[in-house]
Amino acid sequence: MNKQGEVLDVGGLELLRKVSRNRLVADDETDRNYIDLNISHVFEWTHLLYLPDYPVYNDNIWFHSFPIHVPGLPETEPIMTKFMYKLIDYTQINGRNLAIIDMSGVSEWNKEWEERTSEELTEFKSWGNIGISSRYYFDIDRGVVFGIEKPPHRHSVTNAVDQPVGAPYPFDGVFGVRFPGLIVMMEFFYHTRVTDISGRPRLMEIEPKELRRYIVFNILAQLEAE
Repeated sequence: MNKQGEVLDVGGLELLRKVSRNRLVADDETDRNYIDLNISHVFEWTHLLYLPDYPVYNDNIWFHSFPIHVPGLPETEPIMTKFMYKLIDYTQINGRNLAIIDMSGVSEWNKEWEERTSEELTEFKSWGNIGISSRYYFDIDRGVVFGIEKPPHRHSVTNAVDQPVGAPYPFDGVFGVRFPGLIVMMEFFYHTRVTDISGRPRLMEIEPKELRRYIVFNILAQLEAE
């Protein structure tokens, strides 16, 4: 990630994305289905900080859009998501100057697509929304993310230097964030229709198999920056 928060090329990321097949993963033993979350989704969610190219001050707000790969949707069609950023305050930890920036974003989609093999045609339809929220601690001098914290933010962020352990401050000691990570919320419908197109002769006609699902995710990602 560069100083503007833009994701740079990372070797192996496309290979990691292939772990997800952009559809439900079936469990043969329990007849359940799961949406596959892989490491590339988490990587994107933790690289959403964008810094403007002009000066900002306390309580200033700015916006930026990122294409987000939504779990379960085609990897070739990311959803453009608009994020809002707000500069909360400046502070200093162990001699490092930090900007405290809140980030939140939400997007909606209504998509139809299909996947075809020699045996079957799978038609997909999905609509819903995804929301992402976190607080970034950005090292101003080094141009790197110092820490990432998930809401709610109930602590004070001012006069943090030399506060005793246990004070209402996000860092436990020097580098350990008490509530590391971010929150990702998804609510969507995910329908599939599978049709046999193998052309093999059958004793009786096979009707297309349709499945309709309503899925809700509330993900509390436990992660840190440095």
